[in-house]
Amino acid sequence: MRAILEFNLPEDDREYRMAIDGQKYVSTLEDIANLLRNRIKYESENMTEKEFAVYEFIYDKFYDILRENKISIFE
Repeated sequence: MRAILEFNLPEDDREYRMAIDGQKYVSTLEDIANLLRNRIKYESENMTEKEFAVYEFIYDKFYDILRENKISIFE
């Protein structure tokens, strides 16, 4: 299969950047997911209950937003 994307530059610069930097975006989302997971899994003993609850909330919301947008980062 082959796909060709065409952009009218400079008008479509934002869309162009999003298309060519897609892997950077995925990698960044993976880094955020791993950071949150590692904090919850390995560093929770150093957190207050409130801090832990905040990390869990952010972690859950992060994945809710990914699911809502049909984005899977670990495939």
